[in-house]
Order: sequence, then structure tokens, then C-alpha cells
Amino acid sequence: MTPEEWHKVKEVMQTALELDPQTRETFLDSACAGQESIRSEVESLLESHEQDDAFLEHLAAVEAADLIASTPGVWIGRRLGPYELLEEIGEGGMGAVYRAGRADGMYDKQVAIKLIRSGLSTGFFFSRFRNERQILAGLEHPNIARLLDGGVTEEGMPFVVLEFVPGVPIDEYCIRHDLSIADRLKLFRTVCSAVQYAHQNLVVHRDLKPGNILVTEDGVPKLLDFGIAKILDPEQGGTGGDRSLTVMRVMTPDFASPEQVRGDLITTASDVYSLGVILYLLLSGRRPYRVSSTAPHEIIKAICDTDPERPSTAVTRLEKSKDSNNAVSSVGVGEQKDPNQKHEKLRRALSGDLDNIVLKALRKEPERRYATVEQFSEDVRRHLEHLPVIARKDTPGYRASKFVMRHKASVAATVAVAFTLIAALLITLREARIAQRRFNDVRSLANSLIFEVHDSIRDLPGATSARKLIVERGQQYLDNLAQESKNDPALLRELAGAYARLANVLGHPNDANVGDTLRAIQNFRKAEELQRLAVSLRPADLDSRRELAAIELNFTLVLGEAGNLQERDQRLHEALQILEPLVTSHPGDLKALALLSNAYSYTGGNFAEHNDLDHALWYYERTLVLCEQLVKSDPKSQAFQVALSFAHKHVGSTLSLQNKLPVALEHYRTAMAIDEALLTLRPGNFEARYNITYTYSDTGYILGRQGDLDAALSYYRKALEIRSSLAAADPQNVKPRAGSGNTYEYIAGLLQQKRDFTGALDSYKKALTIREALLERDPSNESSRFALAISQADIGNLYATLASQSGISGADQLSSCRNSQSWLSKALPVFSERKKKGLLLGGNFDTLAATERNLEMCGGVMRHLSSQTQSSSPSSNP
Repeated sequence: MTPEEWHKVKEVMQTALELDPQTRETFLDSACAGQESIRSEVESLLESHEQDDAFLEHLAAVEAADLIASTPGVWIGRRLGPYELLEEIGEGGMGAVYRAGRADGMYDKQVAIKLIRSGLSTGFFFSRFRNERQILAGLEHPNIARLLDGGVTEEGMPFVVLEFVPGVPIDEYCIRHDLSIADRLKLFRTVCSAVQYAHQNLVVHRDLKPGNILVTEDGVPKLLDFGIAKILDPEQGGTGGDRSLTVMRVMTPDFASPEQVRGDLITTASDVYSLGVILYLLLSGRRPYRVSSTAPHEIIKAICDTDPERPSTAVTRLEKSKDSNNAVSSVGVGEQKDPNQKHEKLRRALSGDLDNIVLKALRKEPERRYATVEQFSEDVRRHLEHLPVIARKDTPGYRASKFVMRHKASVAATVAVAFTLIAALLITLREARIAQRRFNDVRSLANSLIFEVHDSIRDLPGATSARKLIVERGQQYLDNLAQESKNDPALLRELAGAYARLANVLGHPNDANVGDTLRAIQNFRKAEELQRLAVSLRPADLDSRRELAAIELNFTLVLGEAGNLQERDQRLHEALQILEPLVTSHPGDLKALALLSNAYSYTGGNFAEHNDLDHALWYYERTLVLCEQLVKSDPKSQAFQVALSFAHKHVGSTLSLQNKLPVALEHYRTAMAIDEALLTLRPGNFEARYNITYTYSDTGYILGRQGDLDAALSYYRKALEIRSSLAAADPQNVKPRAGSGNTYEYIAGLLQQKRDFTGALDSYKKALTIREALLERDPSNESSRFALAISQADIGNLYATLASQSGISGADQLSSCRNSQSWLSKALPVFSERKKKGLLLGGNFDTLAATERNLEMCGGVMRHLSSQTQSSSPSSNP
């Protein structure tokens, strides 16, 4: 037997000894599944133990060697790298934590060093330890203890060096400082922000408890110990390594969710549950479950089968709690001297919203808890601000179903006596319900990933790659379900929504995207196919028809990027055929009205592409009227405010192309006021920050047309600063990179007008570098191809301008003309192709004309200079 197998035998043995014989068999079936040699050894040891209680004394001797190496005194005074271990400050299921100081004299610094316990020196726990180190390396948050360093001791034991947090557990901190309920809730929300950050980085903590949340004297909570955390990956599912019975000694059962102790699939909902237990403790001074035994099966039974009493009820219990002296003394509720008055005041404070909030987080079924930690925290905020909360009371029907599930054996026995003939049918129905429940669980998880987790991080800078991963994984879940239920309209809609969201992340030009136009088109085709099938199954369903129109509209923008203009126009026409009758028959449907405003805006853009500015303006003005109607109907909707701002920009842009510059500038000033107000409300929001750059950029364009070049440059540079910072924050997002390239191009044009040719050439080449990289990344994107051609043409035309400067030497003129010809020759084929397709706007016609003119001019100059050089050369003949 290997050391790892012997360690497994010891672990299973220690748990089995605490169980009664009937429960023990069930436990061994699970813990030793597929490992008959281990089960045989455990059963042999159990039999010997029953015959002679002293038999297991030799196990203590075996453990002795581990214990000696695990003794804290062995490590005190040892040096690990530049640090000296000073004292043990904590011990968890996997390792011990020591306070250490810098010992190399470079500077003074205290750190925490975590060592894996030698008794756990197996591949399983090494893997957990490495997992914790990798997770911490990717987390940077003010309320998460930072990873500083790591290494391996001389004995081969891994260790990590962490930020030292001089604090106390969060529950102890609340008691010491006699925090009020409001202050505890605010502190709890700070903890939630750290957990939500981890979830946004696809990390589930899985061991949230007061001991892993230390609060400093300044009141700053720090989240610790990611030893059994898990990176979210639906492909892994619930593996054996995550089963509760094999890691019960690693996690903390009192704060574990039902799915954790059962060994089911772990999601972010498990952390929501653990946070619910913590909040229960902070508010009531007690834990949700009263268990008379410390045996694992008793704890599991309580967590999985027992409904916790309301916190407001728990505080009225008079017995002592293991968490605090009593509930009243642990929660600040005022200065009442009479304990009964304190109990009553605390009960009143907790009853109602707080009871419902805590119990919603503690629901047995993950899908009935808060969808995200952020939603949990938001409900706490709403309570603090005396706003309605989303938590609701349990219904009698739900309580009745829980009773049946807890006592199904006795209920089944009663039914069997009276209805023997239908027993088989009941069993069949029960199996069907279990299958349906599992189907719904997976569906709920997939939808949570796609429509809640994804949407909650959609506008966070740096979230593009995470969004893509989340939607892809959720889509895989729904694809599998669709094979089982091909004619479920609701499931088809959900799957279509998943494909559409993935298409947006892949290549929607108006969304944060990774720049993969070809795959975006493929996913939009799949989304459209599924949505059309859903509509065919329920043709009267307004939501399905509206969602089909939304998919068609987003699809048109990606088709435009790929240059598929005929199909783009067809999709846009089909969307209008759905939306116009829908708005006529349901004028109060604001979602349909918003989609129709988008359809009119896209139609105006298509007319603008073909230089039909009068029709473009007509559609843009209709869009503006609809957006004003939307904002009037729902003034608090930020989405409608964004749409109104863009409507003003589109009208202003068309008016500027018609040389109606003053009235165009007024529209942009209105748009800027809206954008600035939205940015104040959402200062860290990607969409809010990027949208205002359009306004800055177009305002700069109009001011440049009016001759105020310095003011125009200042607006362009404000736009460039925001776009560059967004590109740096999320390198996978091509939208701000493309926007930065456009802005460099505009700045270069203004500098060229100011005759700052060196600065202009530098800006043109920065735009060129960005556009070359974007086209290389997404070669099917025709918009990127044309943008690159514009940069090549502008650089070539600038060199032609330099060649025609007075006083330039012949050699410099020849060099400038060669550079000009080189760049213009690359750009001309792309311009000529777009001209044939009727896709050149007024300014692009000017660029094409300058390109053709300068190619001819530089060719003539080069021929002239070459002939001069030949005529001035000495003859080769005598």
C-alpha cells in the first residue's frame, strides 16, 4: 500500500469511527467508491477495533512522526528565503500560518507565511495548495489579502508569503466594538464586494467563515484562505475530489452549503449561502442550526434537511450560544438595562426585511437564493436605505413540499398501505421529477451564467475575456439540454440569447468585443435559426418576436463590418417588418419602441453610407423623436438616456456633413450634457466612459471645420486619453483600440493643417500600427481593411505634400516621392473597390482624388529627377 493510500485509509477510518453501523455502510460506499483495497483495509481495521479498543493505538504511533514535524516549535526561528518565522498565528484544515519578519536587513516588513501541514503531504493537498497560490496571484482587491511570494522549504514543503493582516475575525470585531446592526450590514457589504470580485474572476471561495474574514483596527475587512477555492469551469463539474465526505476535514461544515456537504456541483451560489450564514451570525449572535452532536452526518442532516429559524426568533432563545455570550450582548441595540427589552428590540429590528434577506440566502436550492453576491449586497443596501427588497417570504406550498421531501419514507409507507396498486406509478413520477429537477438545475445555472453573471460584468473594464468564457460555458450547457428538449420554445429562446450574447462578445462593433467577425456571424446565424424556431412554435408570443428583431438588428452591424451589405440590408428590412406593426398594435411596449428607434437609426446610417444625406437625416430625426418619447415614458432609464444621446449625435453628424455646423454643434452640446450626467452616475462603467468619447471626437471635428484647430485638438485628445486607458485596461477588447486608431488619425489631420508635419506623421503611423494589428487579428473585417487603407493613403499624401514644399533639395524630394508612391499604391486598390460598390463618403472621395493626383505628381517628379541625374552623369564612352 502506497503512503497516499494509507493516508486515505486513515482519513476514512477517522470519520467512520464516529458513525453508527447503518450510516457507516452508506459512508463507505461513497468514500471508497472504486477503491476496494482501501475499503477492505478500513473494514478490517474496524473489525479489529470492535474486538479490541486498544487495537488502534498503533495508528497513533504512525501519526506521531507527522505530529512532530507539524509541531509549531519546529518552525519558529526558521528562515524561509529572506523571512524568519516568529510565531504561529493560525491553523486551518490544510496548513499552519506563521507571522514572519524580514530578516535580511533590507527593510522592515511583517508578512504571513502559510505552510502545508506535513501530515497532508499528498498529491491531493499539494494540488490544493498550488491551486490557492495560483488563485491569489490573479486577485488584486483592497479587501483580499495579497499574495507576495512563494517557494518550497528544504524538506520539499510548499509555502506562500501573504500580506500580514493584523486583525480579528469579523464576528469578534463586531462584538468588541459593539457595532450597531446598520454598521454590521455596511461592513458585511464590503466583504460582499471582495467575494463578488473573486466571482467576476471566476473564483469560488468555498470556505467563507468569520475566521477567514479578518477586520483591522481601522475597520477594513480582509478576505483570507483560498485553500479550497475553485476556479469556475463547467466542464469539470462536481468531481470526486470535491466530495464533502473526502474534504469534510478541509472545509468548515457549519458554514458550508447543502450542495457542498452533499458533494454536488459547486457554483457561486455556495458562497452566497456561506455569506448568509455569516450574516445570520453577525445579526443574531447565533448560528442557523442547532446540532446536538459534532458527528459529520448529524451536521450534514441539519444543513440539508432542517430549515433555519428566523434570526428574529433565534435571538429570543435564552440558552448560551457557542458563538457569543448571548445574542443581545453581541449585537449593539442600545442601552436598555432589562435583557428582555434588549431581546425585544433586537427581535423587532431583525423581523421583516432582514429575516427575509438572510433566509433567501440560506435556501436549500441554489436557484432560489440570490443570483449573485452583488444582488445579495444590493438587497442589504436597499434595506439600509428603507427601500423595497427583492427577498420574499416562503409560501405555504413551498413549506409543504419541504415537509414531504424530509419525510418521504413515512409518506410513501402510508400511501403504500392505501394505494398499493399505484406504487409503481408513484415511483415512476418521482424519478421523472428528479430528472426534471436536474434538468432545471442545469438550465438555471446556464441562464445564471449567461444572463446574470455575464450581464453583471458586461461594462467592467478588463472583463471581455471573462465574458467570452462565461457565455461559451453557459452555451455548452444549453446546447446539451436542447438535445433533450428540442421543441421547448422557452429553452430555444434562452439558447438563442446565449448565441447572440456570444456573437456580441466576439465581434459586435458597438460592444466590447475580441475582434472575431467571422465567428460572430456564425453565432448570429445560429441565434437567428433558434429564435425563428421558437417564434414558429409560439407565433403569438410578443417576447419571441421582439427578441428575433433584436437579433436581426445586431446581426446587421456585424454583417456591415464584414462587407456583406446586401444581406445586412435584408436583415434590417426583416427587423422593420416585425417592429413597425408591433409598435402600432402595442404602443406601450417600450422595448419594441426602443428596438424600432435602433432600426431607424441603422437605416439612416445606411443612407449616409451612400451619400444620401437627406434620407439619412429624415430617419435620424425620426429616431430622435422616438428616443425623446422613451425618455419621457421612463426618465430614470439610463439605457434610454444613452439612446437619446446617440440620436442627437447622429442628427448632428449628418447636419455637419451638410455644412450646417452651428446647429450640428448644438445637438452635440445636448448629447454631451447627457453623457456627462451618465458618467457621473457610473464613473467606472465602460459604456459610459466610451460613449462620451464619441461626443468629444465629433465636437472636435465640427470645431476643426469651423477653423478652431486648437480647440478641436483639445477635444480629440480628451477622447484619446479615455480610449487609450480603456484599451490598456482590457487588451482583449478591440473596440477602444480601434477607437484610439481613429482618434490618432483625426489628430494627425489637424496637425497637418497646422503644418506640424513631424507630429502629423507620428500620429498617422500610430494609427497605422493599431489598424495593422486589428486587421491581422480579424482579417474578415472589411471596416478594418478600409481603415488601414485610409492610414496608408493619408501617410502617402503627407509625403507628397512634403515633396512639393519649396526649398526642398532634390534628394529629399525624390525620397519623399518614393515614400508617397509606396504608401499610395497600397491604398489605391481598396479605395477603387469601395468606389465601385458605391461606399465612399464625401471625405473619402477627396482622399481618393488626392491619392490619384499625388501618385501622378510623384511619378512625374521621379521621372524628371531621374532624367536630370542621368544627363549630369559623365559619359562612359571615351
